[in-house]
Amino acid sequence: MFSNLPARVMLPDGPDVEHFDYGRVQIRRIRRRVDPMNGLTPEVTLRRAATLLNDRHHYASGAAPNWWIGVGTALGFAREGGFIAGDTDVDIRIGLDYAGNEAAFDTASEIVALFKRHGFRQYRELYWDGRIMQTALADTINNDVAVDLNYFYAGISDGHYVHLNDQTFRKKPRRLVDGKQAMRWPGHDDVIVNVPHPVEDYLVWRFGADWRVPQAKAPVFPGDQPCLLPLPKVTVLTYGTFDLFHHGHLRLLERAHAMGDQLIVGVVSDELCAIKGKKPCQDENERADAIRGLGIADEVFVQRELDQKERDIERFGVSYLVVGDDWKDHPRFEHVRGYKGVEIVYLPRTPDISSTQIRETTAAHEAAE
Repeated sequence: MFSNLPARVMLPDGPDVEHFDYGRVQIRRIRRRVDPMNGLTPEVTLRRAATLLNDRHHYASGAAPNWWIGVGTALGFAREGGFIAGDTDVDIRIGLDYAGNEAAFDTASEIVALFKRHGFRQYRELYWDGRIMQTALADTINNDVAVDLNYFYAGISDGHYVHLNDQTFRKKPRRLVDGKQAMRWPGHDDVIVNVPHPVEDYLVWRFGADWRVPQAKAPVFPGDQPCLLPLPKVTVLTYGTFDLFHHGHLRLLERAHAMGDQLIVGVVSDELCAIKGKKPCQDENERADAIRGLGIADEVFVQRELDQKERDIERFGVSYLVVGDDWKDHPRFEHVRGYKGVEIVYLPRTPDISSTQIRETTAAHEAAE
């Protein structure tokens, strides 16, 4: 499995920092006891967090983050009129418009840096395929009350905000978040929080129809949680002419296959080759059959349009588009970076081998004869 280590992290290395590498999931943390907030004042921490998130002047863009309360905090707001007894943290969700992992990291790190400057200490972060999904902080000014920031991404699944962690996949309906309302926390008029709307619909989505009924063994999490979906497969897509198939082609496909759970290969059609000025020795069917015969690809199709990449990314649910590094930063591929959450990965070409070289060598031999 491809291990996508994040290029940058928010929790710096140190003697107390543990790092867990689960291939697609990377967790960095400082070990910390998880205790109920009973007897503490989580409302103080919620007010401090909300104040930082609501003030647009803190942010370089001049706009406050898209945020709302979630999970146990939202359940407590609507059902208990306050925090639930036995809850362990303040749950805050951040909505990000996905435009690549680096852009997402920049937005999230600005928020986390602001929290750190105001007395919060980070103790955990989680990445999915290099994409920041969670940061957890402790409020050092208020008895180390924990704040759990989860990042939900728009632009990956139409009509939803998407979040993944080491166990589950969630697709939150955008209508619940885009219609959120600023409301006062019960009993604390100075605490203004953003609440999904209608909050009852959100809680049905998150916990099930019986969300109003406290659960004796799980005070925060009722048993019916229809929003928790199985983790999706990682799909890798690559395109190529693959004329006179050689070991350089094989090496690229093997590396692409190792990056995910399934590999999709688009073979450039004869017509597109002609448009690009290429004259392959084999026709499109022969070249596609050569890939199919390897058994390494889960799907092989003929690419018939130059501008079909977005459609292919959608229909196959692509996580990675793999390209040879001779195309690095080319607009033909860069223009789809971030589309539906896709990442562009450039892999180095195998030196001293290419279809062009094979064709030229063959032609030279035939001319010598």
